[in-house]
Amino acid sequence: MINGCTGPLVFSLAAAIVTVTSVWWKRNDKTLVLRGWFPWMTILLVVSAVIQLALGAQLRHIQPWASPSFFTSLVHTHLTMAALVFILALVVLTVSWSASYRSMQRINALRWFILGLLIVQILLGCGTWIANYALPWAESHPILSRYTIAIHGYWESWIVTGHQATGSLIIVTALVFALRVWRQTNSDFVSKPSVIE
Repeated sequence: MINGCTGPLVFSLAAAIVTVTSVWWKRNDKTLVLRGWFPWMTILLVVSAVIQLALGAQLRHIQPWASPSFFTSLVHTHLTMAALVFILALVVLTVSWSASYRSMQRINALRWFILGLLIVQILLGCGTWIANYALPWAESHPILSRYTIAIHGYWESWIVTGHQATGSLIIVTALVFALRVWRQTNSDFVSKPSVIE
């Protein structure tokens, strides 16, 4: 669980280092001044995606001591957090497509990439649910009633791991998106260099 949570964070740190040491970061003159809640919303998206990853790791590696009620509440929390991440991402993407932010060329490609990752993640999430917990197959179709959940089966492992990897990509992409948005803000957070006495 710890490795599954810290691995994406190290990946995100590497992406952040690449972003803040890029030529664009150094040359950016902040011609577009962003104010208000939008830059903070991008940070909230990153934080919520990290929390969702941690919840998913708990769910994927559920401990033997976990009671059925704890497991149920963990599943509900994970699904609720997934909905929150999805809504936050849609709000951020919708606002970033508005006329005020359309000139930010460095986030144009990231908008589509985040949207694509969200769609893939939802599909993989549904696949993960089916692979791990199945569905009432017998009621759906007689042929599907023969499906058996195989722990660490070939397709099950690929689907679940793909779900986790896509979640990591969402975190990294959202972080780079947030950094690029913040770079173009007129905020003291990024516009004033620190002074060491």
